[in-house]
Amino acid sequence: MMKFLMKSRRDIPRQQKRRRWTMLRPCMRGAGRHPARGTSPVPSEHCILNNNAMQPPRCPARAALQGCELLPRTRGGGVAGVDYLDEHEAFAASRSSDYVYAPSDDAAFGVLDGHAETIEGDIKLPLVVTGPAGCGKSALLANWVEHRRMRKHRDEFLFQHFVGCSPRSKQLAHLLHRLETALKEHFQLREMEVPTSEERLRWSLNRFLAAAAKKQFPARIVVVMDAVNRLKGESSAADTLHWLPTELPHGVRIIVSTVELEQNGFQTGGSAGEGESRVHRTYTELRRRKCPTIRLQPLSVETRHQIIGNFLHVNQQALQSLEQAQQFRLVTAKASSQPLFLRTILYALRLGFELSDATVDEQIDTYLAAETSAQLIAHVLQLCGEYIRVALVPVSRGAVEHHGNAKVLESIMTALFASRHGLCEEELWGIVELSNGDSLPLEQRECIRRVLRDYTFSVRSLRNFSHEDYALVVYKEYICSPEVHVRMHQPMARYF
Repeated sequence: MMKFLMKSRRDIPRQQKRRRWTMLRPCMRGAGRHPARGTSPVPSEHCILNNNAMQPPRCPARAALQGCELLPRTRGGGVAGVDYLDEHEAFAASRSSDYVYAPSDDAAFGVLDGHAETIEGDIKLPLVVTGPAGCGKSALLANWVEHRRMRKHRDEFLFQHFVGCSPRSKQLAHLLHRLETALKEHFQLREMEVPTSEERLRWSLNRFLAAAAKKQFPARIVVVMDAVNRLKGESSAADTLHWLPTELPHGVRIIVSTVELEQNGFQTGGSAGEGESRVHRTYTELRRRKCPTIRLQPLSVETRHQIIGNFLHVNQQALQSLEQAQQFRLVTAKASSQPLFLRTILYALRLGFELSDATVDEQIDTYLAAETSAQLIAHVLQLCGEYIRVALVPVSRGAVEHHGNAKVLESIMTALFASRHGLCEEELWGIVELSNGDSLPLEQRECIRRVLRDYTFSVRSLRNFSHEDYALVVYKEYICSPEVHVRMHQPMARYF
């Protein structure tokens, strides 16, 4: 087999290789890669040959944004984790298969399953999942989609969109274009063209749903859209849900999540308080349509016990020393009723067991001093910066201090925040080395990879924040103002 593959590569005409590379070069420039920083056009180990096309060098992810296909990596591939081909799959995995999940409401899966089922000729209004920010709406939908895929009918069309998993996911036009393109491809609607403007996409949505529903009897179409309250459009149509059909075709099921109350300012952790104001427009519109609703509540003590137990079972080697009394302290902490707070503290303990000399009780005391998820995330990032500073095994003391003063983690997190689609590892190292004036030792790189695993996901080798609250904390702690944010682009511009 290897002999055949090697032969097929040699059989590619040299002229065709050169022509393909000439076509790719402007695409690389458009993706932000300075041509002088490229390397020779040799195949990368993460790429495959597709239609006799030579893949671009150095950072395969940049070419992936231009349409090149990459092979997905297998789970458990070292501390770097898994590389996904789609940001929505990566976002969902960060709340399902890459974590542990216990529903706060045992009946929620049953309600979602019941809504998704189709009976001959029936029509249903959209189902709404609501609750305060940070209560686990995204986790519920991500885990239910994974559950549904294993049990759904083989002809069922199941679509998911998580608003906020990437910058473009927040655009209404992008959501509608993804959905209508998926409907066209799945149901082979060859005679229908997917519009390019947001206005035409809004008007064509119901036509695509109706045409797809006529392709099978009974129709089985399930569309899951998370955080529709955060969609942005060219007009107020995104907020008021005018793009969502008031009457759905037979057999079409739509599930959306939203918040009930608007939030002003920097507010994370989902706690009620000064961030709350009036009822959100999306919730008002869905309530006006009399849509059925599932309202999520904060995690119960029993659910927290279950999440901690499942997490300990998955991470036996790292967390084998967490005693019952210590688990009780985590469970009974008021802030741990919020899923993000509990997730952050469990990840921090796992990381502390690997990299910190502090005892478990000392770590728990430190983490439980935080009252919100934002405070906890900020403190854990500070500790992670310390882990990276001391990551060097005995070399000169001056070298350790030099890299500690360079604020390596701050440079990496701000670079990720300033990037639009994320950065590959090589770009991260290059930007940090350009900012600090020195290369990063291998020990620090490994430590950084370990820290990034808990706060980012990788899509086509590009790393980005796995939760928007992480990005918000980075902005508040390291950037603080639009002027500093603009300056963050300068080292990236010099690098690219």
